[in-house]
Amino acid sequence: MGPLSRALVLVVPVATLLSAALAAQGVTTAGIGGTVAGPDSAGIPDATVTVTNTSTGERWQTATGARGRYVLEYLSVGGPYSIEARAIGFTPAGASGITLSLGQRYRADLVLSPSVARLPELSVTAERDQRLNAERTGPAQSIAGAMVTGLPVPNQDFSQLILLSPQAILTRDGGITIAGQSDRLNGFQIDGATNSDFGGITGLAGFGTPGAASGVRTLSVEAVRELQILIAPFDVRYGNFAGGLVNAVTRSGSNRWEGSVTSYLQDQSLTGLDSAGNRAVDFSAKELTVTVGGPIVRDRAAFFVDAGLQRFVGASAPSIGDTTGGLDTLIFGFHRADAVRFQDILRNTYHVDPGSIEQLPDRDPAGNVFAKISLWPALNQRIELSHNYARGTAEVAAFGNFGYPLSSLGSARPSTVNGTRLAWTMSGTGGLSNELTLARFGGRERCLPAVAYPELVVSVGVAALEAGTRNACSQRFANQTIWELTDNASWTMGVHHLTIGTHDELIHLDGVRRPGVAAGRWFFDSLDSLEQGVASGYIRDVVVPSASGKSADAFGVRQVGLYVQDQWTPVPGLTLTGGLRFDVPYLPTTPGQDSALASGPLGINTAVTPSGNLLWSPRLGFNYDVGSRGKNFVRGGVGLFSGRPIYLY
Repeated sequence: MGPLSRALVLVVPVATLLSAALAAQGVTTAGIGGTVAGPDSAGIPDATVTVTNTSTGERWQTATGARGRYVLEYLSVGGPYSIEARAIGFTPAGASGITLSLGQRYRADLVLSPSVARLPELSVTAERDQRLNAERTGPAQSIAGAMVTGLPVPNQDFSQLILLSPQAILTRDGGITIAGQSDRLNGFQIDGATNSDFGGITGLAGFGTPGAASGVRTLSVEAVRELQILIAPFDVRYGNFAGGLVNAVTRSGSNRWEGSVTSYLQDQSLTGLDSAGNRAVDFSAKELTVTVGGPIVRDRAAFFVDAGLQRFVGASAPSIGDTTGGLDTLIFGFHRADAVRFQDILRNTYHVDPGSIEQLPDRDPAGNVFAKISLWPALNQRIELSHNYARGTAEVAAFGNFGYPLSSLGSARPSTVNGTRLAWTMSGTGGLSNELTLARFGGRERCLPAVAYPELVVSVGVAALEAGTRNACSQRFANQTIWELTDNASWTMGVHHLTIGTHDELIHLDGVRRPGVAAGRWFFDSLDSLEQGVASGYIRDVVVPSASGKSADAFGVRQVGLYVQDQWTPVPGLTLTGGLRFDVPYLPTTPGQDSALASGPLGINTAVTPSGNLLWSPRLGFNYDVGSRGKNFVRGGVGLFSGRPIYLY
């Protein structure tokens, strides 16, 4: 979309130490590859390699090439996995106890002995360092689910884990900047499907997930298998971001029955005493999360469910007290009697509900459910179907832009999130693997004012009193619907690992603001002016209608993305990853034109959009194992990262 946000990144970190694992392949999965050779180190062709997830029964099988090489892509994260290699005239050999992390390709080289006598099974168990491996090129922060479940994460929301990355910083307006970019340029994925907020109800992205402004979490940390925060991944399958990418993979069921119950409680009684011997102002945060998973049909189907309830009650803001000693004037700039008269005028003269003088606390009741079914219908196939549902309503206390607010200035912000994903992974002969994902994501947010009359701002001495419907809330909502299709096909041909794929989106956005009867803001110079109905000012937003009669901020976006990549190992210890990606977002309909702006002195045409421009993302990364001993690595690369434009502010 025209001169969009792009980040040119050159990264050359140097690392020491090693794990035996090789990474940076799958976006939501992992892989296993290596060689099968004889005692003379010569590769054995046509050897059968079988990989089994011993916890689920999921089985994958392939044959080695002319040089004894093999690879299996798009394996589920976790494990443990076992590997077995068989060839005619040789004794089988294998490895077990292998656990795969997100984006990892585990290197397993197996040596077969001539079949003279059958030897016992070989078991190999090794610890790995996810940060250091022979195929990783870009900087990334990987966080295992087993670690985060023991952390005191606020609201147990997976998006809060971003702050564990040194590249992520909390901004003053409550957003998250990654690598110094706007929070609106970050990308969020759950199991490879978009979970980003394209137009939050508050005008702020928050942590970037839908419903965050309403206290809604879309996924709990109990459901996370592994999470990555990526800045410059040189794998072109990672795209649609110009800030950072938060990539979460969820847990799956297995042949083993598992479950957990987690509860958290915080309130003022758990806080310490201040210098005056007082505790914090009353507040409470309660949460209950339940997970359960197990087999539906052993070795063929399993399920996993995560459900949670959250309740938050914030501290009340200070309220104006009696006039004794004049403390109300000293602190607030006016007397409590002025606030009482303000109420009386609204109630008796205008016959509307003024609200209370005392401030009410924020409340965020919410809940979420995540359910996932995993199927292994045949050898080398996996099907996953998952749905994510979250709902909550933030009851936001009144706060004034100009002075002291009555409770009528508060609002309720209901939010609902629904995300469905279907993924089919298969692996065939000849080193061919394919992963197809279809997903739909929907978010609905609204702002419901406490009363149905316009916002009033009345000057009282050096201060002001406020009541009514906040102008920024009147009939305001932010809805989004996203359909996604992603297909990644991979081939292994000798020292080359080729990937070609597509990522396509249908996006519909609707909302931001639709002023209604209660829209606008009235200003009065005094309580007398309010009682007489003499205003000093009035402001109101005007919405430009589109050709369809809807608001100009209701529009659709279509995006087509294609990419190709080659991971080349020219010599042992050196891996080169080169790829090219481009995405083309365009608007199929033209927004409405404001004739007054078009004919005015500036000549602004609101019907013109920057549509159909290519977002190029060429990338080249390298990883060199110095001395081929697995002790020291030099890695880095250069790439151009282009992402979605900021559709709504």
